[in-house]
Amino acid sequence: MHDFGTLLARDFLGSDIGWLNDEIINAYLKLLVQREQEKRGYNKASKAAPPVHAFPSQWHETVKNANSCKAISRWTKRALLGGPQLLGASLVLFPICDGSHWTLLAIFPQERKIEYLDSLYTYGEDRFICWARDWLKVELGELYVEDEWDEVVKRSAKQDNGSDCGAFTSLNALALIRGMEPGEVVTHTNMKDARRQIAATLLQGGAHGEFDF
Repeated sequence: MHDFGTLLARDFLGSDIGWLNDEIINAYLKLLVQREQEKRGYNKASKAAPPVHAFPSQWHETVKNANSCKAISRWTKRALLGGPQLLGASLVLFPICDGSHWTLLAIFPQERKIEYLDSLYTYGEDRFICWARDWLKVELGELYVEDEWDEVVKRSAKQDNGSDCGAFTSLNALALIRGMEPGEVVTHTNMKDARRQIAATLLQGGAHGEFDF
């Protein structure tokens, strides 16, 4: 009830203000990743890098507190993305909650691309892209060639209030997994339906049937 109250505030709390919490965002991205892996026929038992992976939002606090991306090296190895294996993945997602604002950091290892999506276009892009590069250096070592990696910012659709950043972050992740422009998936004018789509996906335990992509 508490978690869904952050997603469907009007339905649960009688308010339009609903700031998504970690449980909702992490669970939704996990379901999106699972569905994409199913569609690509991925089997973890193969020990190959997953085509798509989403780290939990707690990576941000872990890295910030340790002041080093080495703090999540174990997470990376468990995800089968450690070392050169990382370059076999298509997309790695990092949801970020910083200063009560949700954004999304995305790394496309095969394309050598780093993207930061912020629906408020406010701050942090340089800092988080720097963190992405530090993480790549830690994991890839000599295989990381700085000039090979491009940076992309300001592709997110814009929110028009102070509470929808988590929903934009979630559906920006969906857009990247689909290979679509973020604005094709979510805008501030269809946020009510977007939140209910996220809720329905969570309630049925996966992006299947009507909510498949």
